Amino acid sequence: MKGFLSFRFSLSPAYRHFSSISSGALDASLSARLRDLEDSFALAFQGWKDQCDLQEYKRVFEPRGSNPTYGELDRTFAAKLLCNANLGPDDVFVDVGSGLGKLSILAVALTNVGAAHGLELSTSRSRSAKEGADVLFKMGKLTSDERERLHYWQGDCSTAASLPDDVWQSATAVLITSKGIPAAQGFLQQLVSCARNNNENNQKVCTVWSVALALPQRAGLRLEHTLHVNGFVRGDSQNSKENWRTKDFKVYEYSLFSGTSPRTDS
Repeated sequence: MKGFLSFRFSLSPAYRHFSSISSGALDASLSARLRDLEDSFALAFQGWKDQCDLQEYKRVFEPRGSNPTYGELDRTFAAKLLCNANLGPDDVFVDVGSGLGKLSILAVALTNVGAAHGLELSTSRSRSAKEGADVLFKMGKLTSDERERLHYWQGDCSTAASLPDDVWQSATAVLITSKGIPAAQGFLQQLVSCARNNNENNQKVCTVWSVALALPQRAGLRLEHTLHVNGFVRGDSQNSKENWRTKDFKVYEYSLFSGTSPRTDS
């Protein structure tokens, strides 16, 4: 059963163009492309198991105090978010805590973004993301251009080594689904540090979406608006007859600057 959702917006005047997300549907061609991809995901990722094995947990998650629980953002919501952000060839999208990398796939398939990068702590999930993307390409569900714009990385998002320098320097849109504030703060610090080396003081670095996690106030981070997302229904990956409903949650959108900016709104 495909997910459904509704959501409300609290907008600052400068971001009124985002109001179209709350009422309008995706363009018909984009909606058809999304359905086609969703129908193909089951085959592309059929060998993946959603449980982290004990060895990986002890090696990767436990030392960082990280939760290995896997979850996915509703893809209809994600598609609207990405499409309404007007991502173009000069933009670089980074999905932090990307899991199987499906949102990065949506970014290259539904927008003209220059590149989309999925960053995942789990070695097995990152490997499965790359394999799944290759399967989609072989199935003809991704074009060669889309596959070339799609990249996956494994690493701790709070460390500089997790992404190549050029990705840190060029990111313009970031979605964070980290389950802990320290990891999210570490990632933002890396972004700001790179921005200070490559941009004039107080220049906007990127848009940051934080899923279900309000980020602490810090210099250079300004809250623009909050998206209130109603919980949606998902079918169980192993048994479509069993469904579960997520909790309601919020997605916070921020602007991140390389220097000192107006304080984050409360």
